[in-house]
Amino acid sequence: MDVADYSAKYQKQYSGENWFETVMVEVRRARVLESLGRHPHRRILEVGCGLEPAFVNVDGFDRFVVVEPCAPFAAKA
Repeated sequence: MDVADYSAKYQKQYSGENWFETVMVEVRRARVLESLGRHPHRRILEVGCGLEPAFVNVDGFDRFVVVEPCAPFAAKA
């Protein structure tokens, strides 16, 4: 797999050109935050944070690890 190609396609999905993905990001974020509110954890692993990692909306954790394959998204996190 060409990581640069993957990264470019991945970023394009989040650029706003794809309205469906934009809506799905909001839906997924709401579900994840709802679940974390019901089932609080001290250690959290987020795989694929996209443009906004969940840790900016979560309090009370000891460790929050983000795994993000797209370098610009990882840098933003």
